[in-house]
Amino acid sequence: MTKSKRSVCFVLPGLNRLNFGIQPWRYVTEAAAQLYRAGHRVTVLSESGPRALTGFNGVPVRPLRSVGQTFWQRNAPLHQTIDILKPDVLVWCLGLTSFLHQDYRAWANRPQVGFFPSPIYAPREILRPGLGRLIANRSLSGAHLLGAFLPRWLLRARAARIGLRVYVTQTEMTRWALYSLVEKFPVRVILPGVDAVWLDANVHSNGVRAHLGLDANDFVVLYFDSPAPLRGLPVLVDALARARQQAPNLKLVALNRRYLEETRPASQSLESLVAQKGLVDAVRFVDGVLEPEALSAIVRASDLAALPYELLASDAPQALLEAVAARKPVLTSRLGCLPELASYGRAFLAEPGDPESVAGALLEAWRQAPGEAVPRPGVVRNWETVGAEWSDFLQSL
Repeated sequence: MTKSKRSVCFVLPGLNRLNFGIQPWRYVTEAAAQLYRAGHRVTVLSESGPRALTGFNGVPVRPLRSVGQTFWQRNAPLHQTIDILKPDVLVWCLGLTSFLHQDYRAWANRPQVGFFPSPIYAPREILRPGLGRLIANRSLSGAHLLGAFLPRWLLRARAARIGLRVYVTQTEMTRWALYSLVEKFPVRVILPGVDAVWLDANVHSNGVRAHLGLDANDFVVLYFDSPAPLRGLPVLVDALARARQQAPNLKLVALNRRYLEETRPASQSLESLVAQKGLVDAVRFVDGVLEPEALSAIVRASDLAALPYELLASDAPQALLEAVAARKPVLTSRLGCLPELASYGRAFLAEPGDPESVAGALLEAWRQAPGEAVPRPGVVRNWETVGAEWSDFLQSL
């Protein structure tokens, strides 16, 4: 018997033209687009602003001044919009601080899902880089800091009252951390996907090394994410200098995959660090925005993808999943969901923010020279599979 299609409304704070392609907005917009293609009626609600979207891939975006619903004040435009749309299911994107001040009981007459895309940090984890660096780093908001320090008994009490009865996360690590707070309510994992190019074994990397000034004897370490400091590239540069004392054929290719408004300052600081460490001949910077095929070819031409994050603003970083899908061994940090995602392929783990530990992981990968790392079946998939899982889940509510 064919299941009926649903009318779904995603309430996604902060969506705009600049962050459309990054987590967590990437995950939600891909899931919404796949649901639309499958025949569901899908709408996204987000805030208005000069960079607001009006739609994507057939999915309309309705901009509101605010999509929040605090327990002390009724958001009349939000209520009116939902009354007009009359969705069968509401999906609210939230974080730890949402439990503190949001209230979704006004829509208790229909299924509601809490999508939780953020890591859940303990105070010691989020303070590891130092408070000054946290404040200076724009990719981590005050909500992450506050969420880490909120009393867990208070979050449990509020979770029982805000009106949500089922939750979705992107990783098992976050699922269990969230389940300890929402307790009696189910938490389901729907893993992210990757673009088809990452799963295409026919993508060729011929000539990429020569184009980057590298040869067959080099052990090529690749970083391809934002150059923001807490994403781990400065630590990787420091680690490379240490590891090259034993493995002089280690080379680093760093793709400045700039997100939001990160531009020259982070890159200039990195270039200064490379010169200071005497690595000018060992590091290649590739700047600008690359087409997916070109990016995938560079990843496949490398020997190791190194993503030693110090902290994450959002769960399930896309670059790590893409590296696993491209069958590259991955070096990453013992932090949150990262060991889980890296274990889908072949992983080398280091302590976050520790150049000596990262250098040790680099040397371990260099000694093993692991080559292709075939991912575990079923864990790396395309966005169509993600959409199908969301469709089955929503139709079961």
